[in-house]
Amino acid sequence: FPVTINRGVSSAADNTVASATSSATVWRKVNTNMIDTSSIFTTNKMVLQTVIDDVSTPATVYIPIPFACTVNKVLTVLGGAVTVADSVVTCKNSAGSSMGTLTIAYSGSAAGDIDSLVPTSNNTFSADSKMQIDTDGASTTAAKLYVTVYVTVTA
Repeated sequence: FPVTINRGVSSAADNTVASATSSATVWRKVNTNMIDTSSIFTTNKMVLQTVIDDVSTPATVYIPIPFACTVNKVLTVLGGAVTVADSVVTCKNSAGSSMGTLTIAYSGSAAGDIDSLVPTSNNTFSADSKMQIDTDGASTTAAKLYVTVYVTVTA
C-alpha cells in the first residue's frame, strides 16, 4: 500500500521517505532489503480460541478458519480438576482427519493445568473452513477447557 507520510513536501515523490546523511536529506523509495526484519516474530501469525464448556462430557466444538493457514500448536488450559479418568481431546481438520490428541490427565489435575499438541500432519486449512475439536468426556467432574490454536496464515 502507498506510504503517504510525505504529503505536503513539495520535493518528494509519492511513496518515498526521507533519508538523511551528514550533507543532505534525500527522498527515496524503501525496498524490502532495506528493512531489518530480525525482530519481527509474528508475521502472518494468528491465534484462534474457543472453550469446551465441560471436558468431562462428550462434545464437539468448531473453530471457524477464515483464511488459509497451517496449525502450528494447540494449547489447552484446564478450568478445574477432573476425576476418575483422563479425557482425550482430538483435534481435526476440515475433512475430519486427526491432527493429534491431547490427554487431559485426571491424576493430580487442577485448574491451570496446561497441555499442548504440535501437529505434524493434517494441519493445513483452506480459507473459510473449520477446525473440529472433540472431547471423549471420559473424566468426571465438570471443568471448562480453554483452547488456543496458533496458526501461520499462508494466503
